[in-house]
Amino acid sequence: MRAAISRVIGEARQSLWLLSHQLESGIYRHSALIDEFRQHLLANRRLQVKLIVSEPALAIRQAESLVELSRRLPSRFEIREPDVPEHHFDQEVVIADRRAYFLREDSRSRVARCALADPAGAHRLCLRFEDHWQNSQPCMEFRRLGI
Repeated sequence: MRAAISRVIGEARQSLWLLSHQLESGIYRHSALIDEFRQHLLANRRLQVKLIVSEPALAIRQAESLVELSRRLPSRFEIREPDVPEHHFDQEVVIADRRAYFLREDSRSRVARCALADPAGAHRLCLRFEDHWQNSQPCMEFRRLGI
């Protein structure tokens, strides 16, 4: 899953949208992935990251490397959380430039889909992401960390 997410991140030039239940440590704490992500952000100055995390306190503990990256590049990250418990989710979605994506419907599952050039599939996920974005608010847990 880490390799698939890394490939999707590598496709992003303008936008990278992440929807994550808790930023699973097995993926987002991995130093090689975060190093690649950092290098990609630095090489693509226009790349903006939108992240919605359902369980921010847990995410901060599990994904220290990603949290640190967002602290170092705060102008590139916008981090939100669901505004009410009814809007919480249990998915892992990464969308790059509205054409590449990684999708895991259930964060406990080891089954996922990944496509590097599927604008139609990515469009459906973008609609889902935008709905979650509209039902979210700035993440206070991350704000306390200066992000």
